[in-house]
Order: sequence, then C-alpha cells, then structure tokens
Amino acid sequence: MQQRSIFVTVVGWVFAGLAILGLVNCLMFLFMPLDKLAAQLPQPPDGAQADPALFINVMRGVFFFIFVVLTWVLLSAVGLIMRKPWARVSMIVLLVIGILWNLLYVLIGVTGGPAGMGAMLQGMGGTLAVMGLIFIAVFAGVIQMLRTDKVRREFLSKGSAPKS
Repeated sequence: MQQRSIFVTVVGWVFAGLAILGLVNCLMFLFMPLDKLAAQLPQPPDGAQADPALFINVMRGVFFFIFVVLTWVLLSAVGLIMRKPWARVSMIVLLVIGILWNLLYVLIGVTGGPAGMGAMLQGMGGTLAVMGLIFIAVFAGVIQMLRTDKVRREFLSKGSAPKS
C-alpha cells in the first residue's frame, strides 16, 4: 500500500474549510432580507431611479452562483481527501479558474481600475494586484504538485495499472 502524501491531505482540508466558511457566508446573504440595503441605494444624479427589486434579484443570483461554485469546491476537496481520481482533475480545473479570476485583480491593479475611482480605491487596486499575484503563484504551485507522478499514482484506482 502506498503512503498517502500529506500535501494532498492538507490541500483537501484547507479547501474544504474555506468552502464551508464561504457556503455559510452565502447562505447568510441568500436568506438575509435585502430590503433595507436596497432602499439605501444611491440614486443616479441624472434623475433615473435605481430599481431595488432588480438589485435584490441580482445580488441573490450572484450569491447563488457563488454557492454553486463553493459546493463544487467542497465536493472536490472531500474527493481529494478520499483520493478519488476525478477530484484531482476537478481541483486542477478549479485552480485554473482561480488563476484566471485573480488575473482580473492583477489587471485592475495594473490599469488603476475604472476611470473615476478615487485615490483610495486606486490604492486598493494595487493591493488587489499584489494579492492576485500571490494567489496565482500559490494556485500554480498546487497545480504543479497535483500533476506530479507521485501524486498521480496516489489517485490511481485499485484496478488500473500505472501508465508508463
């Protein structure tokens, strides 16, 4: 029997824990009454009225989408801990999506963000860019480790022979 790597177990538990925290946060926002928040929407200066119902529906849609993605992360993390072959591939796909997402943060930080952002928000854009670069490096490192031969052998099903 092959020794299980600590790296895969730690990655699985870290992502499972973060996904659970995110899921709890999403559930809180999905069931929170957003009426008071929508009533405080700033009105555009041109006299057009913002639609609070549309705002509430968009917010709930965004949090539902995030909930679905976090459920995928949780299932993949549990599968990673259990050494399911599909989970390694699924986690790599999630990490690639995470890299692409963090490239947006880097782009916002490098370009200074949308025109008209205040100096404070532009400074925050620089911080987002640095954080995005850190996450890109971490995610790329985890992908590289999940693709090593040692880790691949851990995920081979008991009935399949190793490929040469």
